[in-house]
Amino acid sequence: MAFAIDGLLFGASDFRTCAAIFATAAMPALALMASAPALGAPAGLRRVWMGLAAFMGTRALLGAARLASADGPWALLAAKPEAGGEEKRVSWLGCVRKNLGGDKGRSQE
Repeated sequence: MAFAIDGLLFGASDFRTCAAIFATAAMPALALMASAPALGAPAGLRRVWMGLAAFMGTRALLGAARLASADGPWALLAAKPEAGGEEKRVSWLGCVRKNLGGDKGRSQE
């Protein structure tokens, strides 16, 4: 789940938030993994896996919270149509053509 949310964040160019999520998720993971060598082989290995699970779980939770926040690039998803106006639809293909410069000589969609 964390990787899928990362893909959504990267796709929306929300890199700063993604970096903050990584740094925040690393703290509890590093705290768990730092004590692994002192515990020995079986318990230490379990502690490493617990750290990895905490890292991935924290990334997934914080990423999902960012998507649900409807803030920044995600505000468009929560936008309500204007009162008395028509709902504007955003054409994905139209956005790609516009950003890549491929709409030259074509009629507007």
